[in-house]
Amino acid sequence: MNQQEDWRKILLFPLLVVALLLNQIWSRASVLDRWLLLSLFLSSSLLLALYCWLYKSTSGLQRKRRLERIASIPLEILSSDDGVLMGEELELSEKIYLPDAIRKRHVHVIGATGSGKTESVILNFLRQDVKRGFGSVILDAKGDASFLEDLRNHVPVEKLLVFDLGDANSIPYNPIETGSPLEAAQRLFASLTWSEEYYKSKALSALQRLFQLHFETRDRNPTLAELAAYLETPDKYSACVNTDDFPKALALEEFRELSGLRDQIRSLTLGHLLKLLSPLAETRIRLEDAQLGTVIYFRLQSLMSPQLVTVLGRLVVNHLSYLAGSAHRTGAKGSKRMTPVYLDEFASFACTEFADLISKARSANLALHFSHQSIGDLMEVSEGFLSRITDNAATKIVLRINDPESAEFFARSFGTRQFQKSTQRVTNAKDMEKAEIVGEGTIRDARQFRASPDLLKTLPTGVGAVLVAHGKDTPEGASSVFKIRFPPLNPIG
Repeated sequence: MNQQEDWRKILLFPLLVVALLLNQIWSRASVLDRWLLLSLFLSSSLLLALYCWLYKSTSGLQRKRRLERIASIPLEILSSDDGVLMGEELELSEKIYLPDAIRKRHVHVIGATGSGKTESVILNFLRQDVKRGFGSVILDAKGDASFLEDLRNHVPVEKLLVFDLGDANSIPYNPIETGSPLEAAQRLFASLTWSEEYYKSKALSALQRLFQLHFETRDRNPTLAELAAYLETPDKYSACVNTDDFPKALALEEFRELSGLRDQIRSLTLGHLLKLLSPLAETRIRLEDAQLGTVIYFRLQSLMSPQLVTVLGRLVVNHLSYLAGSAHRTGAKGSKRMTPVYLDEFASFACTEFADLISKARSANLALHFSHQSIGDLMEVSEGFLSRITDNAATKIVLRINDPESAEFFARSFGTRQFQKSTQRVTNAKDMEKAEIVGEGTIRDARQFRASPDLLKTLPTGVGAVLVAHGKDTPEGASSVFKIRFPPLNPIG
């Protein structure tokens, strides 16, 4: 006989006594009294049942915890006119919004191929931005035709500018037009690839000299085509840079050490790239126009030429970094309106300069949204690059991850929450189907992942674990974690 059966016998006697008393009262009561007693009994039973259902049942406890969680979420995340709808929280059945003020502290999206990064997150956010009248800058390393088609269907034609790396008739873009000669030279230099420190330093020196001398004679920065022409032959190079301080003999000697620079710049002027990246016409893409409501789309198509996409993507990133840096230097806040920047599969052109951009973009009202597939994409850039990126992104959207290391990393990044862990002793533990629960047990405080690695590896397509660092003082701390089903793509009215 176990302890539960002992308690049943102990409780049986007082119940029998109460039943006998009620029977005596009932037998002596009048008809009216019986109706009153019956009404009182039914009302009490109903109230008791309602109390147990609301506060003691499994569904009641779940409802209580749900309401407590909802109460701990900042109001601007539950309803926001100045933000985008992320989707429905599956455990709370509530719509979750991402306010613009939090978006300007940047959004990090990670997920395996086919998990929904582009369709569920980027295109959904982008469509809502278009509906609200925001301009944006989009770097699409994949260059899927469906992305461009979606933009043409939902962005007014006068508001859409497309730079298509595979289309000779695309709107051109001059990545080194803005900034001082030394700044533009540095942006170009940082976008190229170098292996030897000696030739790297020689290339930087030569670029700065070419930019400065060209600016002094033309009152503008050179185009890529003009740089390629200066570097075409030793005589052309020496004729450009020859000065009293830098004689022809020294210029000819230096030219022999610039083959890496010469080849990389020449590759940006071959074929239709000459027209696309060295425009002389007035009609060309200016990133500053995104602040005025223009949607600027760079279709890069990394499968066509990975090396070219890497350089061009870095040129755009460094151009954005220059714009953000200009806001810092002048003390201006840039446009009063936010400018969303979307970098889809940005690992193709990730560079150390991107870490500088993400740390200062907020002051220029640039809201960065960058996606990739695993942490290995970022660890290849430099030591500490991954930490700088994740530390500076207030919102992390994790869709299904196949890489175990990435799942563990983001589970730790999301943190843990406290819960009460209960244990009970059972008999006949060798056969769990016949096991009986013994009344003894323990309850203790424990910690569990807010989003476990197994959860991150098994999320359905279009569903993500989302960390929003809102900075408010709540029972869950200064951040909230949600399991969100992102809305399906519907046409924007």
